[in-house]
Amino acid sequence: MNEDREQRLHSRVTTAHTLCAVAETQGRKGDLEKARRTISVIRTLVREIGTLMDEPPQLSPDAVRELSGFFREVEHRMRNLEQVLQFDG
Repeated sequence: MNEDREQRLHSRVTTAHTLCAVAETQGRKGDLEKARRTISVIRTLVREIGTLMDEPPQLSPDAVRELSGFFREVEHRMRNLEQVLQFDG
């Protein structure tokens, strides 16, 4: 198992999760332009995470379970934000 890769993944997923909360707050405060920029950053991170998760060598089953669940949550929150803010990418 590549611990460096797992650490990079964990860092990106955690960052994306935190940025979802930031974009949600920006949206609630009515700062839609900032929220849209934050969503753009989240989308980039989601693409990077997807690429890292697909790369060999495989992660440990425990890491895959943990990161996959967290990653799905980030994707879900990002899609919800895009819908609420009518994000067009």
